[in-house]
Amino acid sequence: MALMRPCLGLCLLLVFLSGLHCASAWPVVRKGDHGPIVVCLKDLIQLRNDPGDVFTIKLEAAVKRYQTNNKQPVTGIVDAVTWPGLVVTLSGGRGMAVHAVQYLLAKKYALLSATDIDSTFSPRTKAAVKKFQVMHDLPQTGVVDLFTWQALVTGRGPSQPAPCAGVKKSRAGIVALARSLVGKEMIYTQKSADYIWYGITHKTCPPKLPAYGDANSFIAWMFWTAYGNGPDFVRNCNWGKCSGQIMTDTTGRLIPNAEIQPGDIVIYWSIAGWPHMHSALYVGNRQVVTMGYYIVPRMWGRTVLLRDMDWWKESNVYPWYTVRRYDEVV
Repeated sequence: MALMRPCLGLCLLLVFLSGLHCASAWPVVRKGDHGPIVVCLKDLIQLRNDPGDVFTIKLEAAVKRYQTNNKQPVTGIVDAVTWPGLVVTLSGGRGMAVHAVQYLLAKKYALLSATDIDSTFSPRTKAAVKKFQVMHDLPQTGVVDLFTWQALVTGRGPSQPAPCAGVKKSRAGIVALARSLVGKEMIYTQKSADYIWYGITHKTCPPKLPAYGDANSFIAWMFWTAYGNGPDFVRNCNWGKCSGQIMTDTTGRLIPNAEIQPGDIVIYWSIAGWPHMHSALYVGNRQVVTMGYYIVPRMWGRTVLLRDMDWWKESNVYPWYTVRRYDEVV
């Protein structure tokens, strides 16, 4: 394992290769933040006596010591200057850096189980890294290099865009975006009776409806626009067997229906055995923003609608729905 030291040249290389500004290539993490990324930081800085996922005063002090020792600005904040020196290239072995990778793959991306977090770079870990790399447009090497680390901690690969500047990165922001689109038209494209559809894998800035899509890719597009990332829909894949399964099984967290909050995804079930049939964004007051719903293998003009959350019950034999909270919404 080779420790990669921070330097201006490395940051400029990141800008050139990834098309991202140096300041936005890595997340900014500071005292008071919490989540899997904080656990990752504690592992990378080898802070062994500070359990939990909160950025504590103890972690801030450890970051300042690291910055002092490496001649960086002593801020106690982990940013684009500090991150590249903390991460190490991993292709095997044991250690806290391996634990950090496993923890992120398990807790943030659901590509490993809790029992796989053992600080050993196992074959299962390598397979999960490869799957993660495919999902984020990275070379499928199984090696955790600089760009893989960057994608792990940001949720974006080098070719994936940053959020639209005009959309606030928050629950309120994505809800406001959804409400602003109500009444607008979008083209729905579907191929054959197998429900193979064209997903949206990019955002548009300033935010406006793309030319085509369906109800599920519409939800994905809103998340891409707000966060530069989104539910993992698969282009040209069977809706029931592939994209639906990815969304309901590995994207976000299942939330009890009674705990729904604005910004959560509502997934409607319709045909027994299918992972999901339709999706919408919950915007509060028992209302969702969604697209009109038709099962016809042709192109339709689609209107973005504000509907009662229980509208699906009125028109389907199987009125089931589940709620999922996408991890990027905080």
